[in-house]
Formats: sequence, C-alpha cells, structure tokens
Amino acid sequence: NRKGYELLGIDPTEDLSKYSLEEFLPEKMVKILHIPANNEILLNQKHTYLRAHTGKTVPVEITVVPMSLQEESFLMLVRDISEKERMTHALAESEQRFILAMEAVNDGVFEWDVLNDKVYFSDRNYTMLGYQPGEFEPNHLLWDQMIHPEDRTKNYAQLRKHLKGETEHYEIEYRIRNKQGNYQWILERGKIIDRDPNG
Repeated sequence: NRKGYELLGIDPTEDLSKYSLEEFLPEKMVKILHIPANNEILLNQKHTYLRAHTGKTVPVEITVVPMSLQEESFLMLVRDISEKERMTHALAESEQRFILAMEAVNDGVFEWDVLNDKVYFSDRNYTMLGYQPGEFEPNHLLWDQMIHPEDRTKNYAQLRKHLKGETEHYEIEYRIRNKQGNYQWILERGKIIDRDPNG
C-alpha cells in the first residue's frame, strides 16, 4: 500500500520485485523469513529497523504470516513505531531527571499503585532509616507498622481524604521507627497522579 512505499522510501509507481529484502531488513531477520513456516507465524510484532531506500533508518514492528505452503510466500505487516520510541525515550529521560533531582535534595521517593497494591521505594527511602537499599520488600502495610502508633490515625485520616479527592495533595509529618529501633520525624508529601474510572 501507499504507506508501505513511504516507509521504504520508494515511489509508488516503481516495481517492488526489483528490490530484495536484504536491502531493507537486517540479515538475521531475512534468514528467519527463509525458514520453512509450516503455516505458523514466523514473526509476531518483532521489533527491528527498516532501512529505507533513501538511507533513513526507521524503527518498526513486523509480523510475518505465511500465505501458503509454497516457500517464501508470506504476508508482512509493518508498523512504524517512531513516535512510540520517541515517547519512550522522552519518558525515560524525564524519569532520570526526576530521580537526579530527588537525589540532589536528599528526598526519598515512593510510588503506590493502590489498585494492584504495588509499591516502589527509592534507595533514599531505605537509607534515611538506616537500611540498605532493598533490605526489605516495599510494602505499605509494613511501612504503616513502622509508623508511631500515636501518629497512625492522623495519617490515615489525611490519606483517606486525599484518596476521596477532597484535597489536591497531602502533607504529613510523623514519626517512624528506623533500623536502630528509634523513632525519627519525617515529612511525607504525596499526590494522586492517575485515577481509574471508579476514582
């Protein structure tokens, strides 16, 4: 189709039969296409790079399905993922900048996926309490047990209000037990960054 010609950098009026796969795909990818398929999918959304006739390299996902038992007769579906890769790289760079910024101000960072009950702790969350990074499993229930009993009710109340959408963010000062068994004061700030349709 026209989009395929655009990816290959070829004029739509040209005859594709004069070109070989080796001109556009990596050698190892071409070798896979020469393997007898027995009507099975040869490639399923395989990430690779397409070399356009113009010399441009384009990141793509390729799915290859045999058309018949005849050798080298197949349907190739190619999807340009340039924008997807650009967004992935931009996100990775943004996350790295955020981590560096947090390290510079010496703050711990945590992320709590409430729906799936998954928690992420940065290294600083551990070290500020005297632990080695990863010394215990990130878990909000374990963290709650480390909070001073007199501070838990206040913490739960502020967190509950935020989860209900009654506040834009929450900010709590409380005591937490460190590795030495002593309580130390910390300041915790948080904000929900994503909600499902149920809130």
